[in-house]
Amino acid sequence: MTPQKSDNDVEPTARRNVIRRGAGLLLGASPVLLALASVLKNGGFAASSLAILYASVGALICLLNLWIIFGRRLRHGPGEMRYVSPVPIFGAIAFVAALSESFGSTVLAVVCLGGLMLDQGGLPWIIYYTWNDSSFWDR
Repeated sequence: MTPQKSDNDVEPTARRNVIRRGAGLLLGASPVLLALASVLKNGGFAASSLAILYASVGALICLLNLWIIFGRRLRHGPGEMRYVSPVPIFGAIAFVAALSESFGSTVLAVVCLGGLMLDQGGLPWIIYYTWNDSSFWDR
């Protein structure tokens, strides 16, 4: 006879995995949440020139990531693309810097939110792509 486990007997590994995945989800969603909070603040349309520079750098990195992931595949065919990876996280960092510099600027926040959604190498997409990879989350 095997002893029955009660609901209180949760394995520490499973609890740690939930905490690790929750922290990853919060980290991945934080740029999007910052952009949404900036839109909701509705502070107007004014943005500093430094914030516009940061958003421009983020948009360029976003376009580079889109080209690396999709454009090269369309150009070279559906074969195996070896040694091809986007510039991870740097676009999201530039968008977060832009949002932090001009928090409340509605236009800048919408541009940054669109860039975060398109940037395939950004934090939200890293969480999406690695969510089912147990070697990444469940050590």
